[in-house]
Order: sequence, then C-alpha cells, then structure tokens
Amino acid sequence: MEQTKLVQVQLENGVLVRVEATPITETGGLTPRSPDRPLPLRQVKEQIRVIATEIATAVEDVRQDVKANRCSVEFGLEFGLESGNLVAILGKLTSKTSLKVTLNWDESNK
Repeated sequence: MEQTKLVQVQLENGVLVRVEATPITETGGLTPRSPDRPLPLRQVKEQIRVIATEIATAVEDVRQDVKANRCSVEFGLEFGLESGNLVAILGKLTSKTSLKVTLNWDESNK
C-alpha cells in the first residue's frame, strides 16, 4: 500500500499549511524522509500552470471541433515529495486519472 507523508508547505503570504504528499522513489531506492524545513508552494506553481495550460489547449481544440459555445474542465492533482522537493502529480501509471470535461451549446447552435 502506498504511504503518504504530511509535509509543511509555506504559501507565498508566509502562512504554513500541511499537505499530504506521496514520496517518490526510484525502483529499489530509499524512501525520502520529510524535509526539516517548510517547502515553498511555488515549487509546484509552474508545474500546475504547465499542466493546466496543456489541458486547456487540448479541450479548447475539442470545443472548436464540436462547435460548443462554452466548456469547463475539472482535474485534480496530488502532491509528491521527490528529493526533498514538492512536485505536482496529475496521475500515476498504477491508477486512473480523470478529467471532467463539460461542453455547452446554446440553442442557436443546435
């Protein structure tokens, strides 16, 4: 069973929160210990931006193909702890990843 660790994360305004993170190791590697210092959330900020941009671009292409007026996407990320750094995890090879995509058409487009 996969184990998670609670790690202290510092938000940009200085507030400290605890985040559940999955330790990421190479096969046969040692499980990393929790860092002694709070991890800055900005470590995953760029990863989240890139993931969201890629998903938004793909869904926008579909929206245009099917001529929907509006669309929305919902996805979740998990946090991982790799070499003492916080990382964003969209999905794992051993489990499902889901994206909830909603497309809307106005009456005039039917």
